[in-house]
Amino acid sequence: MNILLLEDDIALQNSIKQFLESKGFHIYAFHNGETALQTLDANHYDLYLLDINVPGINGLELLKLIHNFNKNAKILIISASNDMDTIEKAYSHGAVDFIKKPFFLQELYYKINIFTQSHQKEKLQTTEHLTKKERRLLELLLENEANVVEYTQIEEQLYPDSPMSLDALRGLVKRLRKKLQSHTIKTISGVGYKLEKN
Repeated sequence: MNILLLEDDIALQNSIKQFLESKGFHIYAFHNGETALQTLDANHYDLYLLDINVPGINGLELLKLIHNFNKNAKILIISASNDMDTIEKAYSHGAVDFIKKPFFLQELYYKINIFTQSHQKEKLQTTEHLTKKERRLLELLLENEANVVEYTQIEEQLYPDSPMSLDALRGLVKRLRKKLQSHTIKTISGVGYKLEKN
């Protein structure tokens, strides 16, 4: 998941960036709203984390511009403000959540996870209902999208109580491939599988 982070407190920005990257997110961090705005055309962001009081274009103005650019954008506001008028404006301009400084990084992670689950559900475009194992395999591939999921990872997650047969796994992958519309499962010979968007 690609996340745009707008935060002018460099120490806090670095802390958020390092923490979220350790959780597998791709973070594009900016301290200036105008600089962040210039990247909207060039990059696809799945989530926006915006501080309000930043140099250049402030977070609320950037929020409005992002929402005009993408009506379905998921935008979370980060702010030390207790001003209800500011909070109301954030929601009215398209923010989906508001987190008040100071906050625990784990708290931010929990909120982002809500969007991650929603984001993954949007990607789960299939032609038929999935079995429990098919769904868990697809979720595992989505969680590691663009990376190879090795056989050992699949065995740990899908076959915790019994050895995994490669023939059984190939059959599972074959059935799942037939049901997918939005993604392709690519075989990485001798290693595992990788999910790629069509």
